[in-house]
Amino acid sequence: MFSIEFYRKNLELFDLMYVENDKIYFIHVKKDLAGDTRVLCAQIEHAMQTLRFGLLSDEIVLKEYYDSIKARLTGTDDMLIQSVNKFIERFPSFECFHDLLKSSDISFVFAYRPKPSNDISQPSTIKSLAAKISMIDLVENVIYMERDLGLEFMELKYWEEEEDEELKDLSIMVN
Repeated sequence: MFSIEFYRKNLELFDLMYVENDKIYFIHVKKDLAGDTRVLCAQIEHAMQTLRFGLLSDEIVLKEYYDSIKARLTGTDDMLIQSVNKFIERFPSFECFHDLLKSSDISFVFAYRPKPSNDISQPSTIKSLAAKISMIDLVENVIYMERDLGLEFMELKYWEEEEDEELKDLSIMVN
C-alpha cells in the first residue's frame, strides 16, 4: 500500500494505492458523511476521468502524476519519503507503472469513516442532503459513462483521537 497524495496540477488521483495481484485500488478517504462527501465524490469522478484519459489517449497525463511522486523524495516528511521509496521500489520507471495500469483491473474506493450515528444503508441517518445527492450522482455517473473502472464503498472504523497514531503507523507496515 502506498500512502501518497498523488497530485498533478493540484488534483488528486488517490489518497492510498493498494495493489493486489492484477487488481489496483485507488482509495480516496474522508472523515465522515457530511460536507466533505461532495469533495470526495468530485475527487473520485475526476480521478476516474483523468485515469481513463491517460490510459486511452494521453499517457503524458499519467507520466506527470508519476513524476510528481518522485519529486517528493526531496521533502522533509520521513513518512512520506518512506512511502515514495516503496512506490519507486515497486515502480522503478514510469513504464512499469503504466504497464501495470494497462494490464490490471482498477477500482476506485470511496472510503469513509462515518460518525457512530451514520449508516450508509439507512440514508435517514445521514444529515447532509448534499452528501446523499453527491453519492447518488457519483454512482449514476459511473454507471452511465460505462467505464471499465470499478467503484466500491468502504466503511472505516471510527477511531478515537488517541488511536490516530496507530492508524498512521499501519500505512507504513501494510504491503
